[in-house]
Amino acid sequence: MSKHQRRKGNAQAASSAHAAELLTSSGHTLQIVTFGDCEPFTSTSLENRDADEDLFDAEIQIALRKTTKRDSQTREKGLKELRRLIDEVTFDDIRKSFKHFVTLFPRLALDTTATVRSNVVHVLGQYIKKLRKNCEQYLKKVLPYVILMMHDSYSQVINESKNMLVDCFPNGKYDIIIEMFKEQVCGIALKFISGKHPLLIRFEGEEIEEERFVRLASQSLQYLHWVCAQTLSEEQRNRIFEFLSSPAHKRLVSSSAQVVSATMILANRVRTLPNGWEAILRSAIPNAALSHLDNTDRSVGRASAVLIIEMTKANLLFRVFDIDNVVVRRVLSLISRKKNFWNHISTMFVPVIKAVLEKKTVAEGRELLERILNAFFDGMPWNLSFPSVAWVNTFAEFTEFGIWWVINRCENDLDDVMDEFIEKIWIATKYTPKWNDKSLVKKMAHLPERIFSKWFQNSQTAYRLRCEIQKRLLDELPSTEPIIEEIFCDKVEPVWSNFIAELLEHTHASQKLVYNVMEKCNDDILKHISSRVDLCQAISNKIDWNDVEDTALLMLMLLMKFAAKFDKQITEFYKVNDELTSMRFLIAFALLDKERCSAAHFIDNDLLLIRAMRFCVHQADLKCWDILMDIAASFPYFETALQQVLEENRYQIDQQLLTAVLNKRGREISEHLRSKLVDLIVGQFFDTEEPSSEVINETVKMMVSSSVDMKSVAQTITNKIKSTSLLQFDCSGIEIATAIATSLPSSSATYFIINSTDLANKLSVLDRKYALEIMDAQECLALPMVKSLFSGNVDNNSTLLPHLSYAVFIISYLDIALEKHVDYCMASFVYAVAISSLASINTICSECLIDIRTSLNNLINKLILANEQLMEGILSECISLIANGNESLCLFLTLRFIANNLCAEKVEALFRASVKKLNPSGIAFCFRTLYLQDVEEVCDDYYDPPVAMKYWTDRFEMTSSLKDLVNPLQLFTQFMVEGRSTLEEYIFTYSCEMEEDEERNIFNCALLRFLTNCCLYLRQMDNSMRDFLCCALITSLESANTFCEQSKSRSYLLFVSMSVRLFNKCAYMIDSTKDDIELAPFRQDWSDFFYPTAQNILLTWFLGLTSDKENSYSITVQNALCLSINYITEEFIQTASLSPVFDVELDLLK
Repeated sequence: MSKHQRRKGNAQAASSAHAAELLTSSGHTLQIVTFGDCEPFTSTSLENRDADEDLFDAEIQIALRKTTKRDSQTREKGLKELRRLIDEVTFDDIRKSFKHFVTLFPRLALDTTATVRSNVVHVLGQYIKKLRKNCEQYLKKVLPYVILMMHDSYSQVINESKNMLVDCFPNGKYDIIIEMFKEQVCGIALKFISGKHPLLIRFEGEEIEEERFVRLASQSLQYLHWVCAQTLSEEQRNRIFEFLSSPAHKRLVSSSAQVVSATMILANRVRTLPNGWEAILRSAIPNAALSHLDNTDRSVGRASAVLIIEMTKANLLFRVFDIDNVVVRRVLSLISRKKNFWNHISTMFVPVIKAVLEKKTVAEGRELLERILNAFFDGMPWNLSFPSVAWVNTFAEFTEFGIWWVINRCENDLDDVMDEFIEKIWIATKYTPKWNDKSLVKKMAHLPERIFSKWFQNSQTAYRLRCEIQKRLLDELPSTEPIIEEIFCDKVEPVWSNFIAELLEHTHASQKLVYNVMEKCNDDILKHISSRVDLCQAISNKIDWNDVEDTALLMLMLLMKFAAKFDKQITEFYKVNDELTSMRFLIAFALLDKERCSAAHFIDNDLLLIRAMRFCVHQADLKCWDILMDIAASFPYFETALQQVLEENRYQIDQQLLTAVLNKRGREISEHLRSKLVDLIVGQFFDTEEPSSEVINETVKMMVSSSVDMKSVAQTITNKIKSTSLLQFDCSGIEIATAIATSLPSSSATYFIINSTDLANKLSVLDRKYALEIMDAQECLALPMVKSLFSGNVDNNSTLLPHLSYAVFIISYLDIALEKHVDYCMASFVYAVAISSLASINTICSECLIDIRTSLNNLINKLILANEQLMEGILSECISLIANGNESLCLFLTLRFIANNLCAEKVEALFRASVKKLNPSGIAFCFRTLYLQDVEEVCDDYYDPPVAMKYWTDRFEMTSSLKDLVNPLQLFTQFMVEGRSTLEEYIFTYSCEMEEDEERNIFNCALLRFLTNCCLYLRQMDNSMRDFLCCALITSLESANTFCEQSKSRSYLLFVSMSVRLFNKCAYMIDSTKDDIELAPFRQDWSDFFYPTAQNILLTWFLGLTSDKENSYSITVQNALCLSINYITEEFIQTASLSPVFDVELDLLK
């Protein structure tokens, strides 16, 4: 709603405004607060008021009325509404409502609620800014109260008041306002403290009359204190003096602590005014100050004490009070009582005592000093609740003053007085340790020497009193140990030499005390002491290993220091004969500073260091070991000793100890020992359960700072990963390796990532290990390198675990350490994908490797398959390897994996872009691997058996790899027509007579795999195809059986595997089509002619698996044979004619 719409009675926004509208529209006159309503509590009223001036915005009228309510929340709400409305209503409404606000302001400015007081000042500031000169005639009614509010008890009100004046009266006008209303505010303040201001009796329900008086009187007293520091007119001063001479001021000194302390502070300021002291002395304030010295309130006691001190300084104290009956009695009473008020007034005692003694004769002064001295100890509680700090400070000040007074006034009694004071000083000193404050002990312990140095230098009195103190210190050991320590906390004076000599031989002097004292002695004092006692023997006698060992070590260090200084053999005083004593001796040696060189001959025995090292190793004591490492430079035989200890413990030493050696001596030891330590440290991380990343990071930082070759660290990590055995595998080991590797400098990445040459070598090794499993699981027999791998024997002892572990590690490492530089790590990604592809072959990945295989697959899914750009990079890297002649079966698996997960168009585009780099063999490899070969390819010479076999092998493998997409019967039919006749004498038979026979074996394995895939289409085959299929089965089984005892090469095992798998598939199809009437003749032929022969051969092979002879069948063959038993009938097993070598019943039981 705009401002021109907000006219009288038209407000719609609030319920209160709506109520106002309803009243006015119904003919009722809305009564609001007028000047007359507030005349009892305003000094003046506005004259010639026009009745129309009472008509303004209804919402403002209601907001003003809310500020008069007894409920504080309603008053706060009214002020908040005013703050909002002033920015919304018209200027005329603001002007008219301001006159009403002015009449309410004084009461609101003194409201019991701080929020109300703060808000009313804010509203006033808004009015002044809006009205400017239109409000000048009313300012004298409100600004005095704003100035008084600048001394409110709440900082919120103070800040709001000052900020309002500064904002509304800039450019020096603020100071003018303060000065202009000084007299008026002063008058208001005096009315409040005299109880005459009318607003004192107008208070809200939340505050009783006395509480209101305390608040407003305190506020007024603070203003008067401030104004007394300014320039006051004579009239203003006289008004203040008049108040102090009136009975009204007595209420102030008997009111609450807040008012009393403010009154004392004001009195202390008034005394600085001309004739101010006279006004104070005529008032009740001095008596009140003296009586309030023991007030429990800190501010009251302190303010009263300050006033008494100022009266003493001005020589006015005895004008008001009788010196003996009042002042002395009061001082003695306060000293004797020793309550917490001491903390507030203790600084007053000595100045007052000085003033009293100035009025006394020598005899009276002596007597008074004695009374005061005794008063300090009257009813002494000596407990922790006692105001010890104030007491010690006051007692020390009084003691020094008292002795000075005696020296100047009654020197003849000096010895007697000093004896009295020393006796009291001793009592105080003896009890100060009970207060658990070393500063108090120190102050009392040094008090006698301070007195001696001031007034008794080189005097017989000082000597006599010092001897008395020393005797007491020795006689009351061990309770005086804290005092003795404080006496010598800084240095030892020569006058204490004899005392220290006696202390060394004292039975109750602890080794801690002896060490603390002896450490402060200079060479001259030590020589003097050694002239009286055998210093080394005395120290040796004090060493107590049953006490705190650290202190005993310090004493042993002291013994070394003195033995070296006085040229004595340390072995006379300390025996080194085992590991513990050796360790203690070297720790003490390490504690030596500049004396270490002079004591170096004490450690020239290598057995000493070896024993100490053994102690640390056996106890796993890192603290002591660190000390040995710190002083290792002092031992020329350090490395030899360390090597001996390592060998003695078979290098099974706590990792932290090894780390400390590298950290502190890594740059000094030999490269061989440093590498050995690195190997042990890194190795132990793998033996630790969940080592923290912080420890690993700190260890690596230490290795870097110790100039450790990061290559050795990387080699250790790699060896740990690859040496993991099946029984030891734990994924946490790889996590630890990754954590260590990622903590190494980024330059160390070169030691972990695999380059192209390393990759080619690794893939070649894997080909030789797992060629049979790959060829059995993947359609790769058409590849050129198969022939070279076909004739080799199978290694059944190999495990993929080291490769799996390193693949998981390298992928995890690259993900963390080289996330932004993966382009330089493509060979490592190829390796990881190759290992993952190998592990996906069940005959390679045993059950115990499933977990790590899963971890690797998850990483590849996350980092590679989710990143198409990375897959393209891997494909390009593979093609580059092929271009360099590095064709392999593992690379075939990797390319197949990428091709299966990239779109065919992208694969072909990448291949076309790189085809220029490839030779014909590489191109053929890629064609076969990436499914790019043309299935309609025509053979160069169908009638040349080697050429034909290569051609049909390629066709069979390609079709087998696309079995889910292509119907193989088309190729089957084509082979029956075009290839069978040429290769009739080669098919289905295994041969190993000549090297060229491997091409026949490769062809037959591919053919058997192809026929196995064709079995699914048994119903669609014609009779000739079915006959060919069965012929292939029986012929291949009989051919393989012929070589059963002669050959265990990969080619033979693959041939056997393919034959058994063909049987399994055929048997499965026969079983699954038993209800098919059309296949009944075929099933009959199978049962009559083919099935018995196959069963006989397969059962013989299966039973061979359980023979005592070493089993040479591969996992692939074993799995196929085990499956084949499902298709051999129980009847056949019972009636089978087997070789006599088998005990069928026993073998089946096995």
